[in-house]
Amino acid sequence: MYSFLEELIDLCDERGVLKFLFLPQNSQESSRGLLKAKESFIVCTIKRTSDGAYNSVTSLLSSVDPAVLETLQTQIDNLEKTRLKQLHIVESRMATSEEINAQALSTKTTKKRKKVTHANAPDEEVQRHTGDRKSRN
Repeated sequence: MYSFLEELIDLCDERGVLKFLFLPQNSQESSRGLLKAKESFIVCTIKRTSDGAYNSVTSLLSSVDPAVLETLQTQIDNLEKTRLKQLHIVESRMATSEEINAQALSTKTTKKRKKVTHANAPDEEVQRHTGDRKSRN
C-alpha cells in the first residue's frame, strides 16, 4: 500500500534532541526555524521496518555519550507510539465510515423495497374494484 524509506537521516543536538527533519510538518519549514546558528549537530540514521514502524536510531559519530544514545532511542520510541496511535485513529475512522456506508446502503435498499410495495398495492386495489364492477354488469 505505502512505500516507506527504511532508513532516514536526521540531526540531533549535543544533548540528543532530534530535529525530525524528515517529518512532513518540518520538511516544509525553513531550516532557520529548526537549526540555530553556530550550533553543533550529530548526524543520525533512523531505521524503519517495511510497514513504516520506527525501529532504532544510530549516531554516525563514533564516540557519543551513552546518555545521548538513550535520549535518541526514547524519542524514536515515542515517535513510534504516536505513529501507532494515529494509525489506530485512521483505522477507527475508516471502520466507522464503512459502517455508515453499509447502513446507508441498507436504508436505501429498504426504501426501494417499500416504494415497490406501495406502488403495487393501489394497482391491485384498482383491479379488484374494476373486476367487481365487471362481474356485476
